Amino acid sequence: MKPLPINATCVGMCPQCNKGLVFQYDVAYTCEQECGLSIDQTIRGIELSPEDIRGLLRGEYAKKYNFKREKDGRMYAGFLYLDQSFKLQFKQMKSVV
Repeated sequence: MKPLPINATCVGMCPQCNKGLVFQYDVAYTCEQECGLSIDQTIRGIELSPEDIRGLLRGEYAKKYNFKREKDGRMYAGFLYLDQSFKLQFKQMKSVV
């Protein structure tokens, strides 16, 4: 079991192992059971809040964000979600910002 940081914030149950709790660590939200679930706190310059992570753990989309496309540097709107393998994914909206 991973040691908890001081003043650890629990954000919910781990959907991957269904045993552990997910806590906010220094740079990521991680399952205490070390099952492999880890979500970076900052994605493409956007800071994910504990509320965002709670929603993702429940299978919801995170709120809409504007992201910079890596290929051409253009901005686009999209949502974050966890796929069936519990990896963070981006769902791009059709319209580019």
